[in-house]
Amino acid sequence: MDENNVLLQKEMKIGFPLYVASRELARLYRDLLLDFDLTYTQYLTMVMLFDIDVVNVKELGKMLYLDSGTLTPLLIKLEKKGYLTRTRLADDNRYLNISLTEKGKALKPELEKVGDKILKMLDVTDTESQCLESLLQKIMKCKE
Repeated sequence: MDENNVLLQKEMKIGFPLYVASRELARLYRDLLLDFDLTYTQYLTMVMLFDIDVVNVKELGKMLYLDSGTLTPLLIKLEKKGYLTRTRLADDNRYLNISLTEKGKALKPELEKVGDKILKMLDVTDTESQCLESLLQKIMKCKE
């Protein structure tokens, strides 16, 4: 087997299962989030905001690894649902801050149950979860 084929085979042992696992995980979330009328990305945004009072859109985008072209329509949809507010700073119109409304905050207990259900469905041990998280963090840092 030539060297290029060996490298391709190695990549396929990581890239392909990661791709399939990502799609399957998104499907599991999609099914659980139907009752909340939330997409997976909207869910991630809400979960991120549960522990933050106010955040600038640019910072939120960095935290979620989303560009403004993806994040802005998502935030507008969440605002229309009454889950968050988008507020421009009075002294500098360029900055847009995001904060959850009371209606958005009220979703926290129910959305936390979604995460618990996913963990049960995955049936991974704490050690497996920590190992996977470590490897995924390593992959995520490649973008930086």
